[in-house]
Amino acid sequence: MTRRLAVLLLVAATLLAFAPILDTGFVDYDDDVYVSANAHIQKPIDAGSLQWALTSFYASNWHPVTWLSHMIDWRAYGPKPLGHHLTSLLVHLASVLVLFFALERMTGAPGRSAFAAALFAVHPLHVESVVWLAERKDVLCALFWFLSIAAYASWTQAPRLSLRLAVVLFAALALMSKPMAVTLPVTLLLLDFWPLSKARSRPATAALHDKAPLFLLSAVTAWLTVIAQHAGRSISTIAAYPIEQRVGNAVVATVTYLVKMFWPVQLAVFYPHPGGTLPPWKIIGAAVVLVLITLAAVRLRRAKPYLLFGWLWYLVTLLPVIGLVQVGEQGMADRYTYIPLVGIFVALSWGANDLLGSLSARGIRRDQTRIAMAAGIAVVLILIGVARFQVRFWKDGESLFTRALVVTERNDVAHAHLGVLRGREGRLEEANAHFREALRIRPSSALAHLDLGTNLIQLKKTDEALVEFRVASRLDPNDPRIHTNLGGILERQGKLDEARSHFEEALRLDASFTAARIGLGAVLSNSGAQLAQLGRYDEAYADFAEAIRIDPQRAETQCDWGTALATQSRYREAASHFTEAIRLSPTLTRAHFSLAAALFFLEDYAGAWREVRLARGYGFEPPSGFLSMLSAKMPEPR
Repeated sequence: MTRRLAVLLLVAATLLAFAPILDTGFVDYDDDVYVSANAHIQKPIDAGSLQWALTSFYASNWHPVTWLSHMIDWRAYGPKPLGHHLTSLLVHLASVLVLFFALERMTGAPGRSAFAAALFAVHPLHVESVVWLAERKDVLCALFWFLSIAAYASWTQAPRLSLRLAVVLFAALALMSKPMAVTLPVTLLLLDFWPLSKARSRPATAALHDKAPLFLLSAVTAWLTVIAQHAGRSISTIAAYPIEQRVGNAVVATVTYLVKMFWPVQLAVFYPHPGGTLPPWKIIGAAVVLVLITLAAVRLRRAKPYLLFGWLWYLVTLLPVIGLVQVGEQGMADRYTYIPLVGIFVALSWGANDLLGSLSARGIRRDQTRIAMAAGIAVVLILIGVARFQVRFWKDGESLFTRALVVTERNDVAHAHLGVLRGREGRLEEANAHFREALRIRPSSALAHLDLGTNLIQLKKTDEALVEFRVASRLDPNDPRIHTNLGGILERQGKLDEARSHFEEALRLDASFTAARIGLGAVLSNSGAQLAQLGRYDEAYADFAEAIRIDPQRAETQCDWGTALATQSRYREAASHFTEAIRLSPTLTRAHFSLAAALFFLEDYAGAWREVRLARGYGFEPPSGFLSMLSAKMPEPR
């Protein structure tokens, strides 16, 4: 197969497999955190936004390159999901081509390299990484990872400083896209074993020395990632997932990924962690399979070194995401196979070629190339069909989580997300049913209690909602969303001091949490109004000032402050606050009438009539007594 033909086929296969992506929108699962509701990436790209990307641990990760890519997309496409998806697809396609060129350069085998790259391009397990915008980090990381490998392969043939710097640069960009690239230096050591063993016939110490800068970068990134995950409370405790459960799940998941690679059906966006429910026979059986494969690869390392290379690539690159350090609540995830399966694809491609060569040598088959091409195309076409089928489930959250319920068991996360979707549609009782099922499956889910409480508020069941919020707070006292919701419901009940403490705690946990700032501003505004009614004006004004500092766009605070000033006959100051309230919210009829009253006492009767007309225009009719007093001073202008 010629290089040009291989490239054309890879491009065609990739685009064909992911063509349904054009009908995919934002999904209600982290796409809002990363793109559609992320105010940070929607700002103009300037020094401030770049600083945020470089220093933020937002979404429990440190990946500035990923944030920068989303910023660029938002500038280019805005809230239209098509362009964002197109970028992810093009990055994936670039990764496919770079992988092909790197393998072909290192091995001199264009056909086998093309087949391995094609498997990477269209495998259904990779749909999640390509189609899920929140996983843009996956495709970016892979692209820079493969570029680093390509630069390393070139450096082994022509050891120039520029190529060595390119290896480090691309490795750094991969790490800044997704910390999973911490194992990249180890994959370069595997390349030294195969297929670069002839070009890199150097002692092990020298090979390690070459990669020292990369190991240092990986160590720094791992340290930053641990800090980010702790800051986002994403790392589960040993109490939640004991070591024996983590190891058991890791062993079973490693084999399950291989099974799904050969039989990619019943794929889901979320696979619940089995916890302590895995039967011992399953763990032992999976461990035996892993040991047998490892022994076979080691035994064949001289005759078929690609087998050991591919197997170790798979195990090593899977290690950061296999769950020994449990991040999140999933037992496994399709996206975790995006880079690890490259090793298996290489082993399969070279292994199939050797098998056909062996059959040909025995006279069983004569035209090895034609058979290999036909078989490879058939496999790729089947995978394309399955991938297209899987892409369609990513059309929206409804399809995604309904599918997850069909192909998994006891999926509390899928129920919770469907509950949120039903709530947005106004189907509140159905939403309740999903939330309660999620809690039946996992009663310790603070988020499900929070969602259920939010839904109960819409059903006017305030007392039940308060119970759910308090349970959620006990389960997860470090979630600012829970404290904010508690503060909101307590404010509505008039328990301002308790509400204030929850809003302040939410801001202590996350100083940038806008909803908590707005809530605290509202509490302070109400507190100021109550204090003013008690005649404690100095305290009231202090609360009003703090409320405006916290939430300067809240018109009601300006209006309440104006009312307190008017009570003291400070009409001119009151009028300025009413005017500011109207500027912030032109349809706030209370502010228009209050300003009319203030202007009346300031003897600006024409201005008072102007505000009366505006209030009427927004559907508010001022009291007849006030209109009579105003008419006595000045008839209503015609």
